[in-house]
This record gives sequence, structure tokens and C-alpha cells, in this order.
Amino acid sequence: MLRNHIRVALRHLARQKGYTALNVVGLAVGLVCCGFIALYVQDERSYDRHHEHADRVYRLVREIGLDTGTSLEATTSGPMAPSVAAEVPGVEEAVRVVQTSALLEHGEGAERVRTEEDEVAFADAGLFDVFTLPLVAGDARTALAAPGRIVLTETLARTHFGTADPMGQTLLLDGETPVTVSGVMRDLPSTTHLPFTAAVSWGTWDAVQRAGDNAWLLEEWNANYLYTYVLLAPGVTAAQVERALPAFAERHLGEAMRELFVSLALELQPVTDIHLGEPLVGEPSPTTDPARLTLFALIGAFILLIAAVNFVNLATARAAGRAREVGVRKAVGAQQGQLVRQFLAESVLVSTLAFVLALGASQLLLPGFDALAGKEVDSLWAHGGVNVLALGVLALVVGLGAGLYPAFVLSGFRPAAVLRGPFRGSRRGVVLRQGLVVLQFAVSIALIAGTAVVYAQLHYMRSQPLGFAGDQLVSLDVDGDSEALEARGRIREELMRLSGVRDVAVTSSVPGEGYNVLSIQYEGPDGTIERAEMNEYSTDEHFVATYGLELVAGRAIQPSDSSRGYLLNETAVARLGWASPEEAIGKRFGMNDPDGEIVGVVRDFHYTSLEAPIEPLFMHNFPVFYSGFTLRLAPGDVRETLAGVERAWATLAPQRPFSYTFLDDSFDQQYRADAHFGRLVGVFAGLAILVACLGLFGLAAFSAEQRRKEIGVRKVLGASVPSIVALLSRDTVRLLGIAFVLAAPVAYLGMSRWLEGFAYRVPLGPTVFLLAGAVVLAIALVTVSTQTFRAATADPVRSLRSE
Repeated sequence: MLRNHIRVALRHLARQKGYTALNVVGLAVGLVCCGFIALYVQDERSYDRHHEHADRVYRLVREIGLDTGTSLEATTSGPMAPSVAAEVPGVEEAVRVVQTSALLEHGEGAERVRTEEDEVAFADAGLFDVFTLPLVAGDARTALAAPGRIVLTETLARTHFGTADPMGQTLLLDGETPVTVSGVMRDLPSTTHLPFTAAVSWGTWDAVQRAGDNAWLLEEWNANYLYTYVLLAPGVTAAQVERALPAFAERHLGEAMRELFVSLALELQPVTDIHLGEPLVGEPSPTTDPARLTLFALIGAFILLIAAVNFVNLATARAAGRAREVGVRKAVGAQQGQLVRQFLAESVLVSTLAFVLALGASQLLLPGFDALAGKEVDSLWAHGGVNVLALGVLALVVGLGAGLYPAFVLSGFRPAAVLRGPFRGSRRGVVLRQGLVVLQFAVSIALIAGTAVVYAQLHYMRSQPLGFAGDQLVSLDVDGDSEALEARGRIREELMRLSGVRDVAVTSSVPGEGYNVLSIQYEGPDGTIERAEMNEYSTDEHFVATYGLELVAGRAIQPSDSSRGYLLNETAVARLGWASPEEAIGKRFGMNDPDGEIVGVVRDFHYTSLEAPIEPLFMHNFPVFYSGFTLRLAPGDVRETLAGVERAWATLAPQRPFSYTFLDDSFDQQYRADAHFGRLVGVFAGLAILVACLGLFGLAAFSAEQRRKEIGVRKVLGASVPSIVALLSRDTVRLLGIAFVLAAPVAYLGMSRWLEGFAYRVPLGPTVFLLAGAVVLAIALVTVSTQTFRAATADPVRSLRSE
């Protein structure tokens, strides 16, 4: 019986090649979209779940209460990890991790290999106990147990040593610190919130900082710049450990807590929640908003729903054409159950063909999807083919679900009614099809409107003035190279000799690439000494001129100020309580003590993404934090100027590879995730419309066929082709009007909520929704018109020749 059902289904699908192709292609597109979106969501949700003890690993974070609100910060201080491990019950292991950049060198002369690593981790020996980082060489228990040791990833080991054994080899770290390779680990998966290409022992970090007279970075409880991770003992819950943290915080941070903050609490954050959690201050890598994943999942479901709707629409629309077939089958003894199985077999066969097509298409299109998403996701065939099986089950469920209603409708026809004469579909079926069309285009309008809002917001952020002259600025990051920074005066002097260089400044960071958060003390408006935390830039006296900042009060930093002259932005002045920038000038200000003074106030400028409001910032000359140079180039041949800078750099800092970044490009990188998000939504919106139009094309063709004689009569009576096309397109316009009324409010509410995540956002007016409706209307009319125009221009004699 099953074989017979399949044979009959194949014959019917072969006879109706056009409708079969529409259903198969539409459903295949829906399955491909669902598959890709599922892979993307799966990848985002798998962050840090590859660790063996992921359910017991937590990050220690600080919740700071200030007069202006609460701040969650990912960074902690050097003494935190060893003290937590020793004093807090239930903590099996605690490790410190400093994520930074570094220069690694190996070999001499022509064989020397130098790499600038953006992500290097200095960590305690317990790093391999807390995290699952498999070593292919070396002993995890001792790899980071002593100063001067480094563990490389396999890729970095091959870069430096090729096929030679790297174990025991010596690398030079930042041009001055020798480290010995004590292990080689597998490359970290992309699904980690803490990426690094090398791990260096904590003893190395300790020795380097003490040699540089920075012991305070290791010992001060308020020097928060690193990450603390804890591994809980088996059976111990986070709640149990957190109950002991207030007493621990009081012992070590009580005095500072009362002096600096309204409140301070330590909390445990599951490592598996970091990537999809609220971004904390000082995150080591970008996070993802869970709402974005929900939106992607809904888009995939909607596209698949549209494809299923096409199947239902086309099947029920052609019910009249199959009514006589059903009547004959019933007349010769076929039961309704047999007919239901027959029609379901056709539906499942369509979904099977679509599934096979989707598998091939997904494999071919995967590189393109990776480029759109900005990340590499696993293929459907990964993980033992589980995703292929899941997609196959989904295709089967969709095939059965979409085929149930048409199957029962078609099998329910009475033989006497359908064999007596021409059969007409029921009014209920027409209403159903129209309702499904409205649903399809409501989804399409909402997706197009959402895409337009995303692109408008991205354009808005990229086109807004930043408060500084960002063009022609080039950043030369030297990763804190002490030799280059000690020679900064000579380097600046030589670079300024180049005709294409207007100015040079030395900074700890540049806009768009982070900042330090430090505790400060200041003289408040009433003369009392107050405490707070504030964002910080370390800069020299050339920073204001190089960046083109506007002074609104006072002056820029001078060499004579040493580290005791401070610049504030306008937001800092307002946040600290002064009525005007002029009032703040001369007030005492400092980090550990208010031993300096405020010498100037600059107009607010954006030093982070426009997703966040401008926060208080202070700037001072503090060379300990310097990390690189910023050059302002003169207009003209930028390529020639950079070539000159590179030649000068080879002489001025031969120990450092020449590497530069245009500041506007660097700032723009902050919007990379949103740009990928916009492109993905745009592509999926286009696919949703494509699938919807496939169904509309089929319905229009069927409608034109059904009204063939009516069109012939109208033409004989003198109707023009445009009037006939308008008549046949009228229903489409009406349905799209209903879809717009339903979709616009939903899209408005959804995009309003999305825009709430941006401190500076594009106004959300009716124009974008009207344009989305107009685009969908134009596409739908073009789709329908291709069929209606063909019907309207057909010879009426042929359509009226016979019944």
C-alpha cells in the first residue's frame, strides 16, 4: 500500500511540475534558513560549555554602588584569587588571568620570527585545573608553576618553530623577558569568552611588574585590572559560596568600600552565562544580547511557516482541480482514510525532496553564511550528523503538518457533488487562503521594516560627530614596550620631521579601544574630599592638539604638570557636582590622594560606542599606563606618509614590528556585530519575501486559470488589458493593506525595544514602515502581474471556445 501511495504521489507531482517546484523550492529555502539560524544560535549558546567542569566554574565580579547608580565590573585585583581560595569554604581552586597583548620573538638574524599577539594570558598555575585546555605536549600540573614559562597554542607553536619540537625552546617576551616553552595546547575553540594564543606563568607577570616598580598592581586590593575565576568543589552551590563573600569583602575591602563607594558586593557569575549575559565593565570579549538570538529563531520559524503556508494555499486552491479525481476514487470504493494517507504521502514526498535540496544548498552556501555572520559555525554534518537528523525530522513534521488540512479537505469531497458538474471551492477555503497570505506578507513587512531600522541606526551611529577629529588619525600600538616608550620624546621628534605628520601624542588607549577604571579622590563643591571611580586615559601634553579636542575651560596638560595636572570631560564635571567647568578649575584631584589639581575641562567626546552614553573621564600624564602613539597625518598622499613613518620606525624602534590602525576604522569595529546582525536580518527578510512570492506566484497563476473565461468575456465586451490586470490585482492590494495594518504596530514595538539598547538612536517615525509596505506591495504586484498580464493578453476566442 505504501509503495502504491508513493507511486501515485510521484505521478501526480510529475504532472504538476510547476506547482511541485514552487513547493519544493519554497520549503527548501525555509529549511536552509532554519538550519543556518539553528547553527548560529547553537554556536552562540555553546560558549564555554566545552570545559569539563563548566557547571562549577564561575567568574568573581564586583557590584559597585555609586551615588549615580550601580555598576557591574568584571575585573578584580591581584590579591583576590589566592585569598578567596584560602579563606572561602567551597572554593576548590582560584586563578588570576590578565589578558593583554605581547610581542614574541624567536631566533636570530634572517631566521628570527616575531609575532604580535593581541591576546596573551598571564595566569596562575591552576589555569589548566579550572579550564579544560588539553595539552599535546608538557605537563598541565607544572606548565605554569614557575616564572619564565609559556604555553603556546598549536598554531602559534608552528608559526615560531615549524615542525621542530618547541618544548624547552626560548622566546623573548616584549623584547626583554626570556620565557621557556613548557607546553603546547590545542587551539582554543572560537566559543570562548576568554581567547588567547599563549599562556604565560603568573610568576613571569609578577617579576616583570616588580622590575618595573609596579608592585602595587600585584598587592593593592583596589587595583582592579584582571579576572578571577573560581572552581567550586563538587556538590557546592554558588549560593553557598556567595553567603561567605560579604564577610570576606568586609575583611579585605571594608575600608575602601566605605571610602570609595556607596556599596560593594562580590558575586559569582557562571562562566557559561558570560557570553549571553549583560556586558560588564571590562569584558575581555564582546557579548551577545539573548534577544538577538530569539529574534533570529523567530525569523527562521516565520520563513518556514511561510513555506508551509504556501503548501497549504496551493493545495487547497487546487482542490477544485482534484475534486473529480477524489470523486472517482470514492465511487470505486476508496475510503477517506486511504485518501488522507495518499495526500499525506504527497506532502511528505514534497518535504523529502525539499530536505534533500536543502542539505545540498546548505553545504554550498555555508561559507557565504559564515561571511554574513562574521564567524565560522559548524556545518549540519558536524557532531555526528545530529543536526542533519534534526533538520530531517523538522522537514517531516512540516510536511505532515502542512499536508493535514489539505488532505482532510480533499478527502472529504462527496462523490455525488463533484461528479455532477463543475465543482467550486468553498468560501471557507478562500477565506483561509486569504488569511494565510495576509500572515505571509505581515511577516515580510515586519522583517523589511526591522532591516531598515537596523541599517538606519548603524548609519546614524557612524555618521554622528564624535567630538574629536577622527579622520587622518593613525594609532601605533607598541603593547607597552618599555624601550619604545622610554624613547617617546625622541620618537616624536623624529616623526614630526616628516612632512606628512602634523602631530604625535602618547596615550594609554585610543577612542574605541577601552580605558582604565581607577579610584579617585577630589575636592567637592563644598570643599570636602570625596571618593569615586572614574574612567581614565593616560596622555601626554600633545593629546588635546593631536585629537582636536575643544577646551571649554582651563588649559591642556603641560610637561611641568608631571602627573599632577588633570583634564576632565564635561560629564565628569557635572557628575562630580560642580555647576560649571570654570568652577572645577583648580580643585584638588588625584588617584590615591587629592595631591593634584584640575587644570582643564574638554568638551565631551565619544571614546566608546554610541550604544553607551558618554561617561565621566579624566586624563593625566601617567607614563606607567602608556601603550602607544597616535599620529595626526596631513592631508595628501597618506600611503607615502605611512611609508615614511615605517622607514623611520625601523630606525627608531627596530625591536618592534611596524603596525598601525586608522582610528576611524578601529572605532568602527565596535559596530561590527550590529553590522553582521543587520546583514543577516536583511538577507533573511529577502528570503522570506522570496518564499512568500513563490506562493503568491502560484496562487496568481491558479486564479488566472480559474477566471480564464471571465477574462475572455470581459475582453470581448471591450475591457482593456490594464483594466483586467487591475481587476485581478485588486485582491492582492487589499490583502497587503490588511497585512500592513497588522505588521506595522508589531514591528514598531519590536524595533523600539531594540533601539532602547542604544544611548544615541535614530528617531523611529512612520516613514520606514510605509516604505517597507510599499516595497512589499511593489514586489507582490510584480509577481502577480506576470500572471495576470499573460491571462489578460491571451486570445479570448480560445478561452471561450468550449466548456
